Amino acid sequence: MNWILFAALFYPSVVKTDANLFSEGRWQRRVDVPKEDVCRWEKSRGGPFSGDEAVWKVASLEPMSAFWRQNVVLQSGHRYLMGAWIRRERARALLWCYGRTKKDKPYDKRVYLLGGFNSCLDRYLRPELKEQLGGGGDTWQLLYRPIDVTEDLAGAVQFKFGVFMSTGSVEMSHPFLIDITGKDRIPLIAEVTGGKAVSRLAVELVGLRDLQWEKRFPVPAAEYSEALDAADAFRGFDGSTRIDGNMLSVTYADGTMENVYAPQEGASLNH
Repeated sequence: MNWILFAALFYPSVVKTDANLFSEGRWQRRVDVPKEDVCRWEKSRGGPFSGDEAVWKVASLEPMSAFWRQNVVLQSGHRYLMGAWIRRERARALLWCYGRTKKDKPYDKRVYLLGGFNSCLDRYLRPELKEQLGGGGDTWQLLYRPIDVTEDLAGAVQFKFGVFMSTGSVEMSHPFLIDITGKDRIPLIAEVTGGKAVSRLAVELVGLRDLQWEKRFPVPAAEYSEALDAADAFRGFDGSTRIDGNMLSVTYADGTMENVYAPQEGASLNH
């Protein structure tokens, strides 16, 4: 059975066109403290694209870090795009790659999506963002970042996706690690997947709300896909710790609306 969660998706084009260095069968369990009995790992099916996609879930009953992990050899001088669709229930999510250089220095790159928000910020956050920060378990959120390998690494790098120092659960689907060496720009794909029909799609810059692209459908469409040169997957990765990327605004034929982010608004980086 083909099951679609979203009527619209928004993601870097290389996710569909370039080789994924992650292997579905090589994900292993990992807990960062000796209390594995309070964690639960599950593998099922049903990701953001279809019900046939693998989904990896980790749940923690105590505030701790627990992950699915996989080791991959990275090449010096190369640039990679690391990411996944994440769905979480109350938990903080972390995408993490860690290794050592041949000079015995740490190679450490992270992407966080933290649950909850400080009450002092309540008046400054949009209602939909507060709902997302609360960690609702119904929505797949796309996290990604480019990672650069500027030194020779000593062996493989460990990639970990999961719960970061919290209780609750994190699900991961369609994890990707793609060699993007030499790519100065990566278009984003706006895709209507066959769920609810849409009457309008528009791309805005998060933070600025500048309209970059718009598509109106005189006849509402349930199937549509276009790679958008006006939407750059690298937007926002300029050395800051918080990434404001691109937002796909979706207007459905029934008048309801939804915003889809690439990458997810509120994701933060640790360089």
